Amino acid sequence: MNHCLLCGSTYWERLSLARLVVAEREYLCGNCARKLEPVKSGCRKCGKWCGGSEQNCCLDCKLWRAKHEDDPLVRNCSLYYYNPFLKELLSAYKYRGDAALAQMFASQLKQTIRRKFRCHSLTYVPLSADRLQERGFNQSELLLTVSGLPASSVLARVDQAAAKQSKKTRENRIKSYKKNPFCVLSRKTSDIAGKDFLVVDDIYTTGTTVRQAAAILLAHGAKSVSSLTVARAK
Repeated sequence: MNHCLLCGSTYWERLSLARLVVAEREYLCGNCARKLEPVKSGCRKCGKWCGGSEQNCCLDCKLWRAKHEDDPLVRNCSLYYYNPFLKELLSAYKYRGDAALAQMFASQLKQTIRRKFRCHSLTYVPLSADRLQERGFNQSELLLTVSGLPASSVLARVDQAAAKQSKKTRENRIKSYKKNPFCVLSRKTSDIAGKDFLVVDDIYTTGTTVRQAAAILLAHGAKSVSSLTVARAK
């Protein structure tokens, strides 16, 4: 018998051959788990919901490419749609310091990386020093740590006083793309050249943040860059 990490209710874990093989437990009861919406069919490049159909490239991706001439990101893969339930969950995780909630996404994150990005080098979106001190942890780094996956800390924030992306409008996020807030740690430059990178973050809204990270990695010799997020705005 387990206790749901979110609502605290007790439940019996469903047993399956796959779960016995990987020896990982579930952290959500069935009622809470059903409130998550897994990303399924949609844009193959960014995962955007396309009315239940699958597209090679959605209108957002086409507009991005037209506006910025090139797209540094090969593809984005997200686990769940950013519905009200997941929004509250991630807020508790990031802003209220409930870091234990990272365990809920660890198994799915690990499975997705092993299935789709097995040969990629892993890294994550960094926080500014102020934001890191405020929260006490980097939510993207912790997701990888809890998943037991090795990741390289190759990126850092240039502008320590950058405005929160969550406070910007969709239009302002896209406009701010050229003002790249990231740089590569000097001691890590040689670790980037020729590698396929996977950048992990918590939420994909317009894709500005992960594309900025991708652009910096490519400028320092990365072979390709993709991204993986827990949530994806519809």
